Amino acid sequence: MGGKSGGAASWPSVHNAFTSALRGPMSTKLRSALLTFASASFLGAGPLVSQQSPATSVQPARAGRVPVTVALVERLPHGEGPFEIIRRAGSFPHDVILLARNAAGEEELSEAIRTLLAARHHAGDLPPRDAAFRVRPRNVQSREPMRSFPWAARVLRDVQGVAPQPLPGVGNVAFVQIWLPKQRSESR
Repeated sequence: MGGKSGGAASWPSVHNAFTSALRGPMSTKLRSALLTFASASFLGAGPLVSQQSPATSVQPARAGRVPVTVALVERLPHGEGPFEIIRRAGSFPHDVILLARNAAGEEELSEAIRTLLAARHHAGDLPPRDAAFRVRPRNVQSREPMRSFPWAARVLRDVQGVAPQPLPGVGNVAFVQIWLPKQRSESR
């Protein structure tokens, strides 16, 4: 993306790239929330990815955003697939996206984030009960190309670049924390 000096992208180029990634079957509310998230990330409302010491590597929600932990694992707990999402009501972090190391790509991370956003939209930003979501492997020939989020590659590079550390309920894995927009208002 073109833009200002130092490699920073200009707002129009970020907006155009992001809105083109959002075209397709998606609710207006979800599209609006994701565009708001991209705007906040571009304007510097805080880091998208948090890489801190193990004691502070997972933090509670910030104004308008809710954390999700993205982790690379050798094997998914419930079989094959590109990713698995764990939602935990009684432990922190509440939401964890597990990506199979051998299948971790921008499309898989983006699909996992879309799945989590849909789950949060339906059940709330904080899970009411423990749940796990997984996607079965698809036939590559019948799979329609899915647009990935423009920042997905950066998140993958970040998680691939950190040393494994203990993640409660998962094990010793490489992980980072990202922030997604709230999907439900407090009054719901």
